[in-house]
Amino acid sequence: MSQKQTFAPQRRKSPVATPDRLSVIQDATSELSCIGICLQAMSNGMLTGSEESGPNMSAVGMALEWLSGEMERRCAAITEAAS
Repeated sequence: MSQKQTFAPQRRKSPVATPDRLSVIQDATSELSCIGICLQAMSNGMLTGSEESGPNMSAVGMALEWLSGEMERRCAAITEAAS
């Protein structure tokens, strides 16, 4: 008579949530939230037409490019801290 073997599914080892890692993640997510507020303010200005009294579209484009780079940097920090 043969015994039936059952195997428990392999669990992926979760990274340890050290205070340093948590701090990096919390800082980066807070900064991403601030970037979102900046984007919302720029969008509201463009939608209401108040951009005429503010920066021109070239300056808005440069600001958006900078913000996207900052977002990528923070996402990379979160990914690194979470792994």
